[in-house]
Amino acid sequence: MPTGCSGTICASEQMMSTCEYKPEYACYKTATCEWQATGACGWRESAELTACLANPPPGPDSGTPPGTPAPM
Repeated sequence: MPTGCSGTICASEQMMSTCEYKPEYACYKTATCEWQATGACGWRESAELTACLANPPPGPDSGTPPGTPAPM
């Protein structure tokens, strides 16, 4: 299951992580988290995920760190 604050950890149970945002995190919203041949939980490798990670979409704040006030 996708877990962690940003939904970028693929694990068999809920996990905690730091709450940060990187543009590539958006790529995992449509990626598949599943059991791998190794028996571990992981992200399914796909052409779409690889392409997205190579050129992630801009974030809603275009890279402004969370908690930073918007310019006036």
